Amino acid sequence: MINLELSTKHQETLDQLMLLAEHMMRPYSRKYDKEEHSYPVEMEEVAKLMAGGRSGRGSKEAVPEGTVVNGGSMMAVTGLFALCWGDVGLFLGMPGSGLGNAAINAVGTPEQVAKFGNCYAAMCITEPGTGSDSANISTTAVADGDEWVLNGEKIFITAGNKAMIDTDGFIKITDRKKDLIVTAGGKNVAPQPIENELKRSPLIDNVVLI
Repeated sequence: MINLELSTKHQETLDQLMLLAEHMMRPYSRKYDKEEHSYPVEMEEVAKLMAGGRSGRGSKEAVPEGTVVNGGSMMAVTGLFALCWGDVGLFLGMPGSGLGNAAINAVGTPEQVAKFGNCYAAMCITEPGTGSDSANISTTAVADGDEWVLNGEKIFITAGNKAMIDTDGFIKITDRKKDLIVTAGGKNVAPQPIENELKRSPLIDNVVLI
């Protein structure tokens, strides 16, 4: 039987994050719906509060060998629930919460984590056949004196888009360089039928499949 009840610690964390989401995220949701290109500066403070909460938990207690420990997973789920209830878009736009940040925190040196851990970080996976799973990457980097020797293969997006930088400094997609997407398995996919079907929705003004 799976017990989905929250422990006292998890409930306290959920309650705190729900308050944070209610008072520091939801009040700004409409603002950034209207100002979608504006930087959500309020999220910097939210990120600082969350980082302070994590650092105050202390070290993990030792548990007997063979014990099933899933408290961290439950904490992540409850935290995500509260923050997404606040505003999914603002949560995803919070500094230090990207896929690249997870990689930095997992394998970065203490100096790298301190320097880049709270920045906006992305992960670009461009190996043939890798897909979106970073565990499939086989490229290696070996230190050779003051340099690094990379051994691997790289591909570029075959259906790249043409873009321009407008007067406000934002990038806008204007056209497609190649009207054909080649998947990692070698299959050719024409994006137009999918895009046209999506644009039939009254909620979608424009769409680009990449």
